[in-house]
Amino acid sequence: MNYYRFVAVLAAALVPPLSHAQPGYDVPIPAKAPAGPSEAEVQAKREAAAQAARANELERKLAAAEKARREAEEKSKRAADTAERAENQRKADEAKRLADQEAADQRAADAAAKAERERSARALARHPQTKQPLNAKDIISEAYGPRMVVMPLPASGSFTMGSPSNETGHQNDEKQHTVRLGKPYALAETETTFAQWDACVSDGGCNADGDKAKVTADFGRGQHPVINVTHSQARQYAAWVSKKLKLNPPYHYRLPSEAEWEWAARAGNAGPFGFERNQNISPTLARYDWRQSYAGSPTQTWEPGTMPVSSYPPSAFGLHDMAGNVKEWVADCYESDYSKVPDNGTAYREDDNTCSFRLLRGGSWYFTPKFVRAADRFSGTPTVRSNFIGFRLARMLPSGN
Repeated sequence: MNYYRFVAVLAAALVPPLSHAQPGYDVPIPAKAPAGPSEAEVQAKREAAAQAARANELERKLAAAEKARREAEEKSKRAADTAERAENQRKADEAKRLADQEAADQRAADAAAKAERERSARALARHPQTKQPLNAKDIISEAYGPRMVVMPLPASGSFTMGSPSNETGHQNDEKQHTVRLGKPYALAETETTFAQWDACVSDGGCNADGDKAKVTADFGRGQHPVINVTHSQARQYAAWVSKKLKLNPPYHYRLPSEAEWEWAARAGNAGPFGFERNQNISPTLARYDWRQSYAGSPTQTWEPGTMPVSSYPPSAFGLHDMAGNVKEWVADCYESDYSKVPDNGTAYREDDNTCSFRLLRGGSWYFTPKFVRAADRFSGTPTVRSNFIGFRLARMLPSGN
């Protein structure tokens, strides 16, 4: 064995085979590189991935559409439920409103019935035709006739008629005395107008040319008070209205008694005039000769003539022009000191055709304030006529009891 072979054998003996190399001394054996995918395989994978993506997108869109459909369906259901609830609430509210209204109507009807029962129980008077209860200041309005106001009666059953001796303008025939007014009556709200008088003339109930003189309208017709009428012509008109309405005594239309007139003119006041709150006379309250003052009342430039009725405020009793505008015929025959006049409010010698002088009350546009007082008395022959003379009507009413 030569030297080189010896070395080779020795080396082989001392160095283990590579397959049994110690850890840390392994030497990797290079693997054979795998073969790469073919172009066809790559293309196939790409198409598969694109198809999967398209499928996923379609599935996403279908899911979104289904979700939108369910949401729309739910929204529509909620809207329908809301509309139904609203309609049910509306019906409930309407039913409640109707029930409340019916209850309110019933309460009102019950209250009205109770008020009517109470009104009937305390009625001052009753309507002569309808028998309906009437209280103070109620209005009676009938065809042909003037509007009538139910007069309050004195609480004590009587009042003091006339004026005290210290009243400015007091006259000797105004002696104070007590008058009982126990029977209800109504007085015309205004003086009789030309329109009312002309209707009577046109119907043949009033004689416009009676007593040898014609009834003339010196200051206007229509709603101006009728003037230039005699006592008998005033009674003609009352009789005509009563006939048209088929009224018989004692509930027919007539001229008021002097006592009825003065009580109404005073309207519950004890002073000279019947204005509310016992005011002094003034050009804003009545039509009279404003050039003269009464107890400090204001004066004003004056023009003659009447004013249409209701041009001035009503009294506390609801009457117009009880002071001023025109003097008004009353039913009584004139008696200078009241000594023979009935104390029960009826007229003195109302139907006595031999009466030389009849009474007029209320002053007029022509007279100064002292002659417009509630107690002032003015007498004239039954046939006298003047453009400051007119009238208003009265009527008796059945008792409310």
